Amino acid sequence: MGVEGTAVLRGNADVAPRFERGHANTVLHDAAAYNYAVHRSTEVHDPTKLRLNPPELNFEHGGTSKEKACRKGGAKELGDSDYKMLDEISIYGGEFHPSSKLMCTIYTYDKVHEKVMPALTETWAKRCDGFMASSTLTNETLNTVNIPHKGPEEYNNIWQKVRSTWQYLHDNYIDEYEWFYIGGDDVYMMVENMKMYLGSEELRAASENGAKPVFLGRRFFRDGKEELQFNAGGPGYVLNRAALKTLVGTFDHCGVDLKGFWEDVQVALCLSKEGVLPYDTRDEEGRERFLPFMAGHHYNYRPPKKNPMSDWYVRYSVDLKLGKDCCSQSSVTFHYILPQLMYRYEALLYDLCN
Repeated sequence: MGVEGTAVLRGNADVAPRFERGHANTVLHDAAAYNYAVHRSTEVHDPTKLRLNPPELNFEHGGTSKEKACRKGGAKELGDSDYKMLDEISIYGGEFHPSSKLMCTIYTYDKVHEKVMPALTETWAKRCDGFMASSTLTNETLNTVNIPHKGPEEYNNIWQKVRSTWQYLHDNYIDEYEWFYIGGDDVYMMVENMKMYLGSEELRAASENGAKPVFLGRRFFRDGKEELQFNAGGPGYVLNRAALKTLVGTFDHCGVDLKGFWEDVQVALCLSKEGVLPYDTRDEEGRERFLPFMAGHHYNYRPPKKNPMSDWYVRYSVDLKLGKDCCSQSSVTFHYILPQLMYRYEALLYDLCN
């Protein structure tokens, strides 16, 4: 998670200052208070389990019904704006290039397993070539794995949680997948669009057929400064195999003992020191593929009229587009999608309402 950690798009004055304070080098210095020692997980999860044995879709697990999920309007979280934006998106239905093989990972914790994991595994996660959830408790039925990390299990220590998760992915699956995605438990992915993009001629060329590190996501320029760019953690981001090897290779000297919520900024910093910068993932019309908010929020968002630059989202975005032009027809992820909305997105995007 990073600076975009708010569902309110307009005028959140606290976001940028909170980011500035959070990016100070807070260090895990008290071994007793922060459980300084790291014990790497020795558990190995079969990431193909979900794809090979996908669960049936059950709207009730999201606290909704098919009728409610398909309804235009209705309750606040099921408003028309989501419907209108999702109607602009097409799900790729063709074949995938072999270079698109994707390992999907989300991070969560055991207290919300029963709430979030059914929604994830019954909707988008089962379409990934491999899937696991980095958590605080192993549950094979829910595809969660306990991955220990330095420091406490809390929002303000997500960097260490993500750092350990990347290490785990590298140690166990580096030779099995071409691409590795990580995001929170409130992400919805259009997996077919993601795999289509990952296997595209564009990315095969950019990665020199996998030989060159590639770092994909929603680029933000901190206060408009290109030299301070990072991929937002909210919609998740993707590393190819070469980039994952590069990132893990920095872990003995980059952010080793830091404690903070700005994992996305720290990942970008570690990679930038090795010459790996966020790749421009916009489509040919300049529309974003990785979206840091709900579909409807993007559809409705307009900058403050009096002072657009007072909104961090305007300052950090690159050539921001508005309305239905905000989002690519081949978008790959949305953020802040709670379980009820995951089922709604599933129903609308995959024509389950007919």
